[in-house]
This record gives sequence, structure tokens and C-alpha cells, in this order.
Amino acid sequence: MESLTITLGEHVFDALAAGPADGDLVLLLHGYPEFADCWTEELAALGAAGYRAVAVDQRGYSPGARPTSISDYVVDNLVADALGFADSQGAGRFHLVCHDWGGLVGWALAGAHSDRLKSFTVLATPHPQALYAAISSDEDQSNRVNYVRYFRANVGGAEEGFLADGGARLRATYGGAVSAELVKSNVKRFSEP
Repeated sequence: MESLTITLGEHVFDALAAGPADGDLVLLLHGYPEFADCWTEELAALGAAGYRAVAVDQRGYSPGARPTSISDYVVDNLVADALGFADSQGAGRFHLVCHDWGGLVGWALAGAHSDRLKSFTVLATPHPQALYAAISSDEDQSNRVNYVRYFRANVGGAEEGFLADGGARLRATYGGAVSAELVKSNVKRFSEP
């Protein structure tokens, strides 16, 4: 596993990579509340299979890519970042694997730039139209996106709420599905300015 930095304009992104530089690129986009290191097992397996696997701490997660304006986080910018990540690896066409919030970026990229993709795999994120329909008609699904409502209702203050009491609310979002070590690391990283 190697650490990379990818510079796109004024933003510097931290990334992890595995596999030969000349292998087909597999770009992995993480969800919330995660970082590129959520993909370490997949990176290792893909690299061992001869792919060039790259996972990037996306906009807002990499210390060098945390713009302060909400408008800097529109989906078009996140898609442009993902294309820039692929370009930085010399990949015209690439495999895209996404999870959760990264899946929404992936769906937008696939819709607008399908010519760039060799394959598209998305985990835990249905197509946005299906997601919005489910949120509107299924109480359980609606409850699963309460964190998004919380962030939207508390612009500029949600971060503090998630990190209060030693990151109790943030820790609860993992629901025991993530190792204690990774949760601790994520809480620390989310606490950085």
C-alpha cells in the first residue's frame, strides 16, 4: 500500500494506492462518515490482481481540500474531482467503485461521463431517483438519511454536534459495523480543522 497526494487546482487530496502503475485503474470513492482507508482490504486485493487501485479522501475529507463555502461541494465539483483523480493516474477509462455518499457522486459521474467508465459498481446507494422515492414512501429509509437532514438544518454547526461528547453522535453512526480502531481514527480525523 502506498500513500499518494493528488493535486487538482488549489486542492491537495490524500490517497492510498496499490498495484502496478500500468494496471487498469479502479477508483474507489468512500461514503460518509469514512475516509479512503475504509477500502484497504479492497485496495490490497485489487492490487494483487494486477489493477491500479486508488482510494482518495474526497473533498472535505483531505486536509488540503476543505473549502469553506458550501457551494464548493456541489455534485458537479465532486464529479470533476473524481475525473481529475482518474486523469492524475493517466486513465482515460477506468473502473469506478463507490459506497454511500460516494455512490451519489458515482451515479452523477456515470450519468454524465459514461464514456469514461469501463465498469461502475455502487454499494448501498440506489439510483438517486429510486433513493428519493424510497425516502418519500418508506419511513425506515427516510430515517436512515436523518443525518443529512441534521447537516442541512445545522449549517456551520452540525460538525460540532457530531463531535460533542467525544464524538458520541459520530461514533453512533457506525452502529458497530466498523472496527473500534477505525472509528477512533475517523473521530480524530473529523476533529481536525
